Amino acid sequence: MNSFFVELKGFEIVLVAGPDAEKFLQGQLSCDVQALADNGFTYGAACNNKGRIFAAFILARHGTDFRVLLAAGLAQVFVANLQKFIPFYKCSMQIQSELKSIGLAGSAIVETLERLDQQIPASGSGREEAGVSLYNLQADNTQFLLVADESAYPAIRSALSSFIPEAPCERWELTNAVAGHFPFSAEDVDKYTPQELHLDKAGYVSFTKGCYTGQEIIARMHYRGKVKKRLYLLQIANFTRPENEIEILDGDNDKLGSPIKLIPYEHTLFAIASLPVALTGTNLHTKEGESISYQPLTADVGVDS
Repeated sequence: MNSFFVELKGFEIVLVAGPDAEKFLQGQLSCDVQALADNGFTYGAACNNKGRIFAAFILARHGTDFRVLLAAGLAQVFVANLQKFIPFYKCSMQIQSELKSIGLAGSAIVETLERLDQQIPASGSGREEAGVSLYNLQADNTQFLLVADESAYPAIRSALSSFIPEAPCERWELTNAVAGHFPFSAEDVDKYTPQELHLDKAGYVSFTKGCYTGQEIIARMHYRGKVKKRLYLLQIANFTRPENEIEILDGDNDKLGSPIKLIPYEHTLFAIASLPVALTGTNLHTKEGESISYQPLTADVGVDS
């Protein structure tokens, strides 16, 4: 894997702080906040009372405080939806606009970070020091999220650029998608349940933690629902035409659907689509005749029943 870093422009962070922060978040989020160790993180989602997601994120714990790490445009949505519950708890929510974020991926990232005198946290955990937080996103130490305050950020970014190349944001989205994470954005708010985006398969949902907003509907789908479709990561090579609606056809030229998310990168179009579970051997192609390769977006991991 070629190593790179991405300046995550627009990436947003909400600080939830106070003695009741854990209790407040435990009653609102799909992940098990109480099980989160100090300096650990987990993936999670916040849903409305119909079980539809208004924010998907990384939740990091530092002492009694929590950071909610979100894609651009989701911090205000997160705060606005949860603000009505906060008066019942001794805690507060604050958007931390002064923090900047960088995504790093590749086999040389550990070596690069060590050159910058960064101690490498264990997989699934983070560390804070001198205005810099570092989160290890992958078990093989090939993907990290770095968060820095305004005083530390310029030097960190400048040093990184001397060791590894900078890549566009689409490269980071694609890296996350290959790892099984749907690139949830502001355009997806209130459209999907966790199961429809396979967040339950990617470790965003605990089915043993107890009640939270939307939990009853999400649990019913988990225990009673029969899965007929799943998400696939599609790849169309040498894609150069405009990204208008793309129709996905099978070997019999029957339409299976259209992508719900597009990630163009260089001359390849990556897309995420909800398609029938049994696609083995199916010759997928577009209406225009372009061949489509595919793989399941997420393996069946991270689910507690």
